[in-house]
Amino acid sequence: VLEQLQYEFGFIFKFRPDGTGAYIHVLQTSELSAAQTFTKDDITNLQINNMPFSELLTKMEINYEKHPAENRYLSSVTSTNSTARTSWNIQEKENISEVSLDMNVGTPNSSGQTDGNADFYSYYDNLFGDIKKIVTCDIVNPAVSYNLETGDIIQFSNTAGEMPVEPFGDNWADYYMITDLQRSPGKIKIQAREVG
Repeated sequence: VLEQLQYEFGFIFKFRPDGTGAYIHVLQTSELSAAQTFTKDDITNLQINNMPFSELLTKMEINYEKHPAENRYLSSVTSTNSTARTSWNIQEKENISEVSLDMNVGTPNSSGQTDGNADFYSYYDNLFGDIKKIVTCDIVNPAVSYNLETGDIIQFSNTAGEMPVEPFGDNWADYYMITDLQRSPGKIKIQAREVG
């Protein structure tokens, strides 16, 4: 039940290193701010990948408003990211997921909204509706990494010459969420996923 709540409302619960609890979710892009911005002097072993094509989610058939007495749903909507479907040449019957919301009774939009937190579909379209970058690196500057933890939002410097490469011909203006963090003497290895 708790995992279903997390999925339907788009959050993850975790314990912080100091023992307090935290709810992690992705804010809309206009609300994002970086806990830290890195340059090439702060990192080594930089690797930039795209998320797997198999994680791309461009169309969802969403059932919601579960009937209180019968095993059925009162409403349904088909939500589509038509831009990504055209860009990636996804055919009519491909890349479709059926989702049944038992707890989230908000009405999902039929297309992703600018505010990723507007509804269920917009949230997941923001995360999986198009190919996103995944960055892995070692942070060797303890002054900028000692207090980082999973769920933190970071950026990489978008100033010319402050990063060793441009990511797939794009720039470094995007925000990234740390999804994996491993501490070892003298460095921290992170994996971060583009979120805005």
